[in-house]
Amino acid sequence: MDNMSTKMSKGKKRSVWCEADTQLLLELWAERAIDLRRAKRNGHIYQEIAAKMDNKFSPEEVHVKIRNFTQKYSIMFLVDICFGGKNPKNPGSIVISMIVDLDQ
Repeated sequence: MDNMSTKMSKGKKRSVWCEADTQLLLELWAERAIDLRRAKRNGHIYQEIAAKMDNKFSPEEVHVKIRNFTQKYSIMFLVDICFGGKNPKNPGSIVISMIVDLDQ
Protein backbone atom coordinates (compact mmCIF):
# COMPACT_ATOMS: atom_id res chain seq x y z
CA MET A 1 0.00 0.00 0.00
CA ASP A 2 1.38 3.44 -0.88
CA ASN A 3 1.78 6.29 1.59
CA MET A 4 -1.39 8.12 0.51
CA SER A 5 -3.54 4.99 0.85
CA THR A 6 -2.13 4.45 4.32
CA LYS A 7 -3.07 7.95 5.38
CA MET A 8 -6.55 7.55 3.96
CA SER A 9 -7.09 4.23 5.71
CA LYS A 10 -6.14 5.73 9.10
CA GLY A 11 -9.17 8.02 9.13
CA LYS A 12 -7.85 10.90 7.04
CA LYS A 13 -10.78 12.10 4.98
CA ARG A 14 -10.33 13.70 1.60
CA SER A 15 -11.04 17.44 1.56
CA VAL A 16 -14.00 18.56 -0.47
CA TRP A 17 -13.43 21.84 -2.25
CA CYS A 18 -16.53 23.64 -3.53
CA GLU A 19 -16.28 26.07 -6.43
CA ALA A 20 -16.30 29.12 -4.12
CA ASP A 21 -13.44 27.67 -2.03
CA THR A 22 -11.45 26.94 -5.18
CA GLN A 23 -12.03 30.44 -6.55
CA LEU A 24 -10.96 32.02 -3.26
CA LEU A 25 -7.84 29.86 -3.16
CA LEU A 26 -6.93 30.89 -6.71
CA GLU A 27 -7.31 34.57 -5.78
CA LEU A 28 -5.22 34.21 -2.61
CA TRP A 29 -2.62 32.17 -4.48
CA ALA A 30 -2.36 34.89 -7.15
CA GLU A 31 -1.72 37.47 -4.41
CA ARG A 32 1.09 35.39 -2.88
CA ALA A 33 2.53 33.67 -5.98
CA ILE A 34 5.71 35.75 -6.01
CA ASP A 35 6.30 35.12 -2.29
CA LEU A 36 5.78 31.38 -2.79
CA ARG A 37 8.38 31.31 -5.55
CA ARG A 38 10.92 33.36 -3.58
CA ALA A 39 10.74 31.69 -0.17
CA LYS A 40 12.73 28.54 0.32
CA ARG A 41 10.59 27.61 3.30
CA ASN A 42 7.09 28.81 2.65
CA GLY A 43 4.93 26.96 5.19
CA HIS A 44 4.05 30.26 6.83
CA ILE A 45 2.56 31.47 3.54
CA TYR A 46 0.29 28.43 3.32
CA GLN A 47 -0.71 29.08 6.94
CA GLU A 48 -1.66 32.65 6.05
CA ILE A 49 -3.69 31.49 3.05
CA ALA A 50 -5.48 28.89 5.21
CA ALA A 51 -6.22 31.58 7.83
CA LYS A 52 -7.69 33.88 5.17
CA MET A 53 -9.95 30.96 4.22
CA ASP A 54 -11.18 30.88 7.85
CA ASN A 55 -9.09 27.74 8.50
CA LYS A 56 -11.60 25.66 6.58
CA PHE A 57 -8.59 23.79 5.21
CA SER A 58 -5.23 23.07 6.82
CA PRO A 59 -2.04 24.61 5.42
CA GLU A 60 -1.11 21.13 4.15
CA GLU A 61 -4.41 20.82 2.27
CA VAL A 62 -3.88 24.27 0.74
CA HIS A 63 -0.36 23.25 -0.31
CA VAL A 64 -1.57 20.01 -1.89
CA LYS A 65 -4.38 21.78 -3.75
CA ILE A 66 -1.97 24.38 -5.16
CA ARG A 67 0.50 21.64 -6.14
CA ASN A 68 -2.31 19.77 -7.92
CA PHE A 69 -3.31 22.93 -9.80
CA THR A 70 0.28 23.39 -10.91
CA GLN A 71 0.63 19.78 -12.08
CA LYS A 72 -2.65 19.85 -14.01
CA TYR A 73 -1.70 23.14 -15.64
CA SER A 74 1.68 21.74 -16.66
CA ILE A 75 0.06 18.70 -18.25
CA MET A 76 -2.48 20.80 -20.12
CA PHE A 77 0.27 23.18 -21.27
CA LEU A 78 2.31 20.26 -22.66
CA VAL A 79 -0.73 18.80 -24.39
CA ASP A 80 -1.55 22.17 -25.93
CA ILE A 81 2.01 22.50 -27.26
CA CYS A 82 2.16 18.92 -28.55
CA PHE A 83 -1.31 18.80 -30.10
CA GLY A 84 -1.72 22.36 -31.30
CA GLY A 85 -4.59 23.34 -29.04
CA LYS A 86 -6.54 20.10 -29.28
CA ASN A 87 -7.85 19.01 -25.90
CA PRO A 88 -8.07 15.22 -25.65
CA LYS A 89 -10.29 13.65 -23.00
CA ASN A 90 -7.42 12.21 -20.97
CA PRO A 91 -4.34 14.36 -21.54
CA GLY A 92 -2.36 12.77 -18.73
CA SER A 93 -2.24 9.35 -20.40
CA ILE A 94 -1.18 10.89 -23.71
CA VAL A 95 1.65 12.87 -22.11
CA ILE A 96 2.81 9.80 -20.16
CA SER A 97 2.81 7.64 -23.29
CA MET A 98 4.74 10.36 -25.15
CA ILE A 99 7.34 10.48 -22.38
CA VAL A 100 7.66 6.68 -22.44
CA ASP A 101 8.10 6.77 -26.23
CA LEU A 102 10.80 9.43 -25.96
CA ASP A 103 12.59 7.44 -23.27
CA GLN A 104 12.95 4.35 -25.46
